[in-house]
Amino acid sequence: MTAEREPEHSDELTMAYVPGGHFQRDGTDTNITAVSAFSMSVYQITRAQFLDIMGTDPSDETRSTGTNDPVQRVNWYDAIAFCNKLSLAEGKELLYSVNGIDDWGTLKYGDIPTTGDSDWNAATMDMDANGYRLPTEAEWMWAAMGADQDAQPGAIQNGVNRTGYSKPFAGHNGTNSIGDYAWYTDNSGGTTQPVGTKEANEAGSARHERQCTGVDVGLVGTGVSAGSARVPDRAGFGRVPGAAGWQLGRRRLHLHRCLPAL
Repeated sequence: MTAEREPEHSDELTMAYVPGGHFQRDGTDTNITAVSAFSMSVYQITRAQFLDIMGTDPSDETRSTGTNDPVQRVNWYDAIAFCNKLSLAEGKELLYSVNGIDDWGTLKYGDIPTTGDSDWNAATMDMDANGYRLPTEAEWMWAAMGADQDAQPGAIQNGVNRTGYSKPFAGHNGTNSIGDYAWYTDNSGGTTQPVGTKEANEAGSARHERQCTGVDVGLVGTGVSAGSARVPDRAGFGRVPGAAGWQLGRRRLHLHRCLPAL
């Protein structure tokens, strides 16, 4: 782990609009979820962006090609701290509150718990704020399946995405190759790769390129979303998908901002 330094924020993240809609969540045709419109970061959060905001890059440099790769080894606490500190850097309202944290601007990476913490576990979220947050499970699923632009034959039926939940990878249209959309063991050389080097999915919202050797991080729309990796996080714990778009084993950090209309 590199030494901490004072972060200096530069450019805002590139966000892309994801329209609202309806999708079938699983094999039960009555299990339909509605999603409101939101914006999501186009790419996963990189090592450089995380360092810029947090003052530390926790990634394993031996499993990365450089600082434009997705950041690795972040836990859920790190992710919500990143969201709040990015919101502060851009003059936006904070979504997350944690008991005992009164000034997120002075919070250091080393102050974030590395084991389960009751105060951080009880973090609350102000969905009316215009800052960054992690996406919900439904938002992530909707964007990853291509939203209302899913290219699988017969996917959209009467305005509902019926088959996106079963796609083998984001961008799949029935005939294309996973290698065009994802980095994995056979094509990555065992390391993460620079973001944006694989094809975008149909929604064009975020490049849902999977990096199965590292962590993807992204943001959602008046708020933000996070990324994915197989390497261990700092503490080895995660959050339930749907609560914050975070899952143990696949740590997605795509930042999300809810649109003002939400």
